[in-house]
Amino acid sequence: MTSEEIKELVIQGESGTLGFKERVSSRRNLSVILSSFANSLGGTLFLGITNKGKIRGLENPDKVVADVNSIALNNVEIEPPIQLSTEIIKIHNKFIVTVEVPQSPKGPHAVQGTYYQRKGPYSCLMSSKQLKSKIEEVVSKSDNVLDALKYQIAQLIKQNENLYEQAKRAQSWKTKCVDLLLGAILGGIVSLILSVLI
Repeated sequence: MTSEEIKELVIQGESGTLGFKERVSSRRNLSVILSSFANSLGGTLFLGITNKGKIRGLENPDKVVADVNSIALNNVEIEPPIQLSTEIIKIHNKFIVTVEVPQSPKGPHAVQGTYYQRKGPYSCLMSSKQLKSKIEEVVSKSDNVLDALKYQIAQLIKQNENLYEQAKRAQSWKTKCVDLLLGAILGGIVSLILSVLI
């Protein structure tokens, strides 16, 4: 993609197949964008450009490319991983990174057990009805429907296991906080009673 082509796309603004991010602010946020493109029609993400279309550039574009590939491999769930295509381009003495995300033939892909799709310029949660429809679409395009269904079931079981582990960790954290809080209150009451009695 040439710098002139990028400038023309920036003028058009974000859409269902085009997104801008000034920088990689969080692994999770980028995972959501990548998975939403893969679960929809595919798309292109420009890094180093604000959502208003201002070219800011990136200080270390090589590191950004490495981070993007790592995020696609490690943070976006469902095998095989999304096959990205990245490119560093110089515009007005500033470097940006383009990330081409193809529509996934194997998805839908999840991020921490949650599925997203592209709706206009936004990455939105998939409803259970949309998820069912996406799985049916992927299975119907398969040469072997039974194998495709087995694959999707295995992926959903894996997602369920991931969600269970997250809930268990969250519950454990909440339980510990409640225990500490109750312990502190009980300790305060005991101290107050002791101070009155003594």
